[in-house]
Amino acid sequence: GHWIYPVKDNLTDVVLVDGSDKQFVDLVENYKNNYNVEMLNTIVTTDGLDVEWYQGGEGYTDTIVPTVINSWLDNSQITKSYRKSISINDLMKDKDYDWLHLDVEGIDGDLILALEHKPNVIVYESMNLPQLMEAKLNLWFIENSYETIECNGNTIAIKK
Repeated sequence: GHWIYPVKDNLTDVVLVDGSDKQFVDLVENYKNNYNVEMLNTIVTTDGLDVEWYQGGEGYTDTIVPTVINSWLDNSQITKSYRKSISINDLMKDKDYDWLHLDVEGIDGDLILALEHKPNVIVYESMNLPQLMEAKLNLWFIENSYETIECNGNTIAIKK
């Protein structure tokens, strides 16, 4: 929630999602007095299928991508469980969101490429994406009329 906290009182129809149990507790604490914010403790994927969920440490690197969490934590600090997920398109279904912010430890690009609804602004963590995914995203943004700006390991895509 660090991207929206400064403007949280001016937002409406907001859904904040965090799959990490530890980080979800912080999310609820930070936004508990905002009645315009819905919070979901679930995992967002491209297809909404059940997933293997890897978690450990402070929860910042919890992910469905084992190589991501393995680059930060020792195997002895990581637990694996099976969890349900919701697809990005089901999450955004029947809503006309203007802003999508992703920081999903390794699948940001996959979620963007799966989008059926194209919000006006997309913010995502781009610093660890493979070159092939960066190339796919650059093409997707051009084809869908977005301009992009890189900012401290993140990319901001704004619809023209």
